[in-house]
Amino acid sequence: MTVITVSVQGKTHPAIRPEPRSEHVEVAVKCPFCGALPLCVKGEGSNIVRGRDSYQNFSAVTLCCKKPVDWIKSQMDTIFGLEEDERVLNGPWKVYR
Repeated sequence: MTVITVSVQGKTHPAIRPEPRSEHVEVAVKCPFCGALPLCVKGEGSNIVRGRDSYQNFSAVTLCCKKPVDWIKSQMDTIFGLEEDERVLNGPWKVYR
């Protein structure tokens, strides 16, 4: 399970994906710029923070008015840790017989 939090004006809020393959997340707060509810944000760029609790950090932009809010933090379940999973998924393919 992926744990997603979004920071809006310095306050951290839990976020959900409306659908499993959705490119944005929803936060149960009003947009600080236009008042849209729920606030829908999309991540831009990615910064993987490695450590005991590895996670990805993104810059966040609202979908309603395309203005930046603080950030999105996504802590994901991995099999071997973020670095090893990244190597396996993006590295050369090997076929074992």
